[in-house]
Amino acid sequence: MNCSSCGYQNRPGVRFCEQCGNPLSQPQATETTGRFCTNCGQPNPLNSNFCSSCGANFSAILPKQHSQPSFWSSVRKVTGWVIGGVLITLLVLTVWGTVDTLSPALSDHTSEAEVLAVEFVQQHYPELANAERTTYVANVDGIDYYVVDFVLNDSSKSPSGVRILVDRLLRAVFTYEYIEG
Repeated sequence: MNCSSCGYQNRPGVRFCEQCGNPLSQPQATETTGRFCTNCGQPNPLNSNFCSSCGANFSAILPKQHSQPSFWSSVRKVTGWVIGGVLITLLVLTVWGTVDTLSPALSDHTSEAEVLAVEFVQQHYPELANAERTTYVANVDGIDYYVVDFVLNDSSKSPSGVRILVDRLLRAVFTYEYIEG
């Protein structure tokens, strides 16, 4: 086949000019050359089983025939999707619940923390059980806590107080600071 760009006479079946690299025009299919090889592009007769240029087996490269899925394969696929959906839902709810427990923006358990702190003070510092108290959330040493300050302002005595920390999960209560007049 002659190159339309440089005129070079190329070997049969090549798709690009061996001299200048220009794409060669592909021959049009005729009655005798109605099948192009998907491997090399060589035109072949319709009734051929193998490519005359590269030897590719035409029956091996035919597209797969799609069969109708069986009832049980459809059931397995739907069951897989349902189980996957349930697992994703449980994961989202678990993460959401954890975030709700740990995040002060989403969950405020200040009143529960205050009740725990009052019980703790009644056991360990009974003299401060009826003291004025303030409850808030604060970051202490890089960890968020509920902080409950008990301050006793008695004019006859010097001020005293205790700072109680309650962890965000409401599991641990401990004294952070004790001030005695």
